[in-house]
Amino acid sequence: MQVKVFLSSTRGDMDQDCREWVLNVVRDNASAVEMDHWVMDSDDDEQSVVDLCYQMICVQSTHFLGLFGYRRGWVPSVLEPTRRSITEAEYDWANETGKTLAVFVPNATTKFADELRRRAGSQSEREANEQKQFLDRVRRESLGCLEFKDPGHLVSRAIDTVRSWQGGGLRAMVAADRRNARGPNPSEYMFLGCSRQFFAFEQSLELIASPHVAKQTAWLIHGRVGYGHQDLMERIWHRLSQVTRTIRRVRVPLGVAWREDHCAAVCSLIGRELAVDDCNNIETVAFHLSKVLDSVDVLLEVQMVQRFAGSLDGFVQNMLQPLIRQLHGRHKRRLLTLIGLEHKESSGEPWKTLLQEPPVPGDEETLDPGKLIELPILTPLTTSEIATWLRRFKSEEDAYEIALALTEETEGRRTFVRERLADPSLWTIQSI
Repeated sequence: MQVKVFLSSTRGDMDQDCREWVLNVVRDNASAVEMDHWVMDSDDDEQSVVDLCYQMICVQSTHFLGLFGYRRGWVPSVLEPTRRSITEAEYDWANETGKTLAVFVPNATTKFADELRRRAGSQSEREANEQKQFLDRVRRESLGCLEFKDPGHLVSRAIDTVRSWQGGGLRAMVAADRRNARGPNPSEYMFLGCSRQFFAFEQSLELIASPHVAKQTAWLIHGRVGYGHQDLMERIWHRLSQVTRTIRRVRVPLGVAWREDHCAAVCSLIGRELAVDDCNNIETVAFHLSKVLDSVDVLLEVQMVQRFAGSLDGFVQNMLQPLIRQLHGRHKRRLLTLIGLEHKESSGEPWKTLLQEPPVPGDEETLDPGKLIELPILTPLTTSEIATWLRRFKSEEDAYEIALALTEETEGRRTFVRERLADPSLWTIQSI
C-alpha cells in the first residue's frame, strides 16, 4: 500500500523552517498530501475549503502527521461555534477516521520552544489559551505524540516515523493480505458514517462539563428508518466508556413490538436495568437513579421513542421532564440521555419545539435540561463515507470501487449497505 501522508501544521510559527523540512522528509519517503497544493476556485467559500480539507484527510490520505506549535491559526466561520481551528479539526478528523498518526510538539522547556512562542506572539490571549488547551489535549490522548527539542531533532524523528510507516518485505505483504481478507467485526459497523453527528455530540459534551451547567443533558438522534440510530448510540457509548470508567449504561428499548402508551411501563424497563423490583413510577425511578448518580455518571439510551404513544413530545413531556424535575439537586454526577427517533422528514412536527441548538462557548448556562440538543439529522451514506470505512480492510482502490457500487445499489441506505457488507465473498482474497 502506498503511504500517503497528510501534513497538518500550525502556521505563523512553524512556517519559517520546521514545516518545509518535514515536508521534504515526507516527499522523500512517501507521498505528501497537503493544503498548499490543492487547487481552489476564487469563489469557493469557507465551507468548501473545510469540506475539501475533510475529504483529503479522510479519503486521499492513509497517514496523518501533525506539527503543532503555539499559534492558534485560522478558525473558519463554520467551526466558530466550537472555536476549533482548522488544525484542531484536521487532528480530530484523522482520529475519527482511524488514521495512523504521529504528532510532533515542541518540548516546552527548550530555547526553540521560546522562539516558537515569540513567533506566535501577535495572537490574542484567548487564542493562546485555546491553543494551549489543544496541545494539552493532544499530549493527553494521542499515543503518537512526540516532543522535539529543535528543528534538527524534529527532522530526525520525522524521518524515523515516516520510514517506519513504509514497512516493507514479507511481513508487510502478509499484513496487506490479511487486511484485504479480514471482514469487519459486528462492533466495527458503528464507525461507518455518522461522523457529523458524532462530532456534534463530542463538541457539546466538552462544553457541558462546566460546573455551571445543569447535570442533566439530553440529545436527539433522528432521521429516517435504517439510517444508523443504533450504530451512533453504540459509537457514543464506546467513546464515553473510553474516556471514563465511571459511567453506567441504562438502555430503554422501545422496540418494534412495543405497544405501551404510559410511563409505568418505561419506568419498569429502567428499573430492570437498575436491578430494582416494583419500579413503576417516576418518583421511584428518580430515587434509585439518584443513588446511582451519587457515584457514577449514567448514559440513558431510549431507542425508537416513536413507539411511546407514537410521539417524541409525549415522552419528553410525560416522562423525561418530570424525571429531571424529580432529580434536580439530588445527585453529584451527570445524567446523559440519548433519544433515538425514527421518522419521515417533516418540518411541521410538534416535537420541534422541544429542541435546542447545540451549545456554544460562553452560552452553556442557557441550556435547558428539559429540552433536547438536536444532533444533525441522519442521512444516507455517501460513497466517501463508505470508502473511508472500507479502507480499514481493503486497499484504497478496492475500497472506492466497492463503495461506489454499494452507493449506486443501495442509495446509501445504511441497512442495505450493512446487508451487502455481510456477504462473505466481499472479503475473499482474489487470486492474481
